[in-house]
Amino acid sequence: MKTLYEKYTNLFILKNSFLCIGLDPAVLKKKKKNVIMNNQKETKCKKDLNSLRRNFCLNIIRATSQFAIAAKINEQYVKGFTEKDHIQITQECKRNDLISIYDCKLNDISNTAESAIYWIKKWGYDAFTVNVMPGNLKEIIRISHNFTQPLGVIPILLMSNSESKKYFFRAKIGKSPLFLEIAKEVHDYHADGCVIGASNFIKRKTIENILKIIGKDKIILIPGIGTQGGEIKEFASVIKKYTPAKKSLEIQHLKKNHKQQFNSKKMPIPLLINIGRDIIYSNNPSQKAEFYRHKLMSIFNS
Repeated sequence: MKTLYEKYTNLFILKNSFLCIGLDPAVLKKKKKNVIMNNQKETKCKKDLNSLRRNFCLNIIRATSQFAIAAKINEQYVKGFTEKDHIQITQECKRNDLISIYDCKLNDISNTAESAIYWIKKWGYDAFTVNVMPGNLKEIIRISHNFTQPLGVIPILLMSNSESKKYFFRAKIGKSPLFLEIAKEVHDYHADGCVIGASNFIKRKTIENILKIIGKDKIILIPGIGTQGGEIKEFASVIKKYTPAKKSLEIQHLKKNHKQQFNSKKMPIPLLINIGRDIIYSNNPSQKAEFYRHKLMSIFNS
């Protein structure tokens, strides 16, 4: 049995990367940019949009997996996927040594959420994202961790869109901002990580306050880099000071076998830096993924 943190750490040492590929297979948008297909007539002629989107994701996984350690598939872009579609995606992730994250932002009462968790697990995902507003994060985590191979739970703590500060920052429970109360639950209920978006309103002090609460072995999933224009430097300035929990014997073994890739002096707190459109819709996704991997590692190793 491996926790999500153990999977992450093994893959980080194996590939020396923070990169998570955002799989957003968009079809039929008004804008021609960042879309698989935008022609209405052409779309109607396609009998199986599932195959189109699934094959797009599979090709991106194969093209970028050398430089990434995770893939996050956004539920909003794969509405209509069958069980077969999901399983093909997660199996391809496993074949290519990628953590698979189902970005569904689960948000429902426990009894209903349990049904969703059953399917997410059955489809083969390693983890999923959660919107904590129903107030039942503790139960969501209990259900997800009760499998023989636990399912990772990644609650949303701060989103990358500027509108989200209306609630996450300004709303308070007592005197504490909502995002800090969520951070306390991430720690107390043993969530596997949390989502902290890269946005201009998320400053160094905010990140420091979060890290003090959640601890050092929580995976931080960071969306908003790339096309969204988010910056990673605020995170880097804080996170480089932190080191993770003690490594397992298995991780020590991997370290010995990958001396040429692993900087043993300081391993940062576990990050998954998600980049989607700027990679998946580029002319050369593999080359773009390699660029981002090198850029991110350079920032954190400087």
